[in-house]
This record gives sequence, structure tokens and C-alpha cells, in this order.
Amino acid sequence: MAIDPIQLRLDRYRALLQVSESIALNRLLPDLIRDLSVRLRDAVQFDYINLMLHDPERDVLRVQALETPLQSIVPVGFEMSVDDSPAGEVWKTQRPFFVDNVDVDHRYPQFFMILSVRNIIIYS
Repeated sequence: MAIDPIQLRLDRYRALLQVSESIALNRLLPDLIRDLSVRLRDAVQFDYINLMLHDPERDVLRVQALETPLQSIVPVGFEMSVDDSPAGEVWKTQRPFFVDNVDVDHRYPQFFMILSVRNIIIYS
């Protein structure tokens, strides 16, 4: 079945509208993340959504909010060194991060071990 480019564009605009509405309605970050996790399910497939903020004094990224229907493997407040985490790479480069197989990729061994133990193979 061919993908209808007009329908694809409409779906993207609907997702963008959902994000805009969520931002306008939610003033607290945990509420925003929770609302986005519900609204985006129709547009994007994901296992969790989180928000991490940089602590410049300690040069770490800290999980501020996390929403997942799965058992969480990372608690709110969890910290990762900017240089030792995929989130740090994304923060520094402002580019997406994708891994096809965490068992083969060796850039962030401690983090990928956490994922591997939970049978998570693909990470983005």
C-alpha cells in the first residue's frame, strides 16, 4: 500500500498542533511530559518520553520528568555525565542519535548495558 503524501503531511500538522496545545495547557514540566506522552502516541511510536536538563555546575544531565507505560529503568533525578551519555551527545551536537543494536555499539557501554539487560536493542 502506497503512502499518501497529503495524508502524511496532514498527520504531521496534527502532531504539531497537539504539541502546541500541550505546551499552551501545561505549565508544569511533569504535566507537560505526561500530556505529550498521551497526545503523541497517535503520531509517533515510542516506549518512553523524558525531559533532561543540564546542570552546568556538575556537567550532568538530570532526568526531570519521565513517562512510560513500561516499568521504568531510570528514576526521576537520575543523572548522566554529559560526556558519557547519548543525551549528552545530543545536547552538545543538537543532532538526533540512533543506535541499531546496543549490543554492538560501544560508545556508551554503561548506558547500553542498562538497555541490553531490559532487552532493548534499538535506541533513539
